[in-house]
Amino acid sequence: MEQKDMSTRILNKIDNIDEKIGNIDVTLATQEENLKHHMRRTELAEEGIEILARQLKPISKHVYHVEGAFKLLGLASVVITIIFGFMKVFGVAI
Repeated sequence: MEQKDMSTRILNKIDNIDEKIGNIDVTLATQEENLKHHMRRTELAEEGIEILARQLKPISKHVYHVEGAFKLLGLASVVITIIFGFMKVFGVAI
């Protein structure tokens, strides 16, 4: 009789383990679907970033040109100010 109880307990434990494995399989399947969804979203986000980078490249180039023009204008104004300052100090009239 003791062996029968032992066998029943072992079978019950095996059934519990089998049920838990079944639950794990369901969880893994769900997580795999979620992972596929997130991978797709990541790919879309990366494509979007690439598109934005391509669109911003000409704008960035323009900004560098405008900055260069303002630096040139600033340099020219400093040089002109120095020239006029020397002319005023040394009494040279225009």
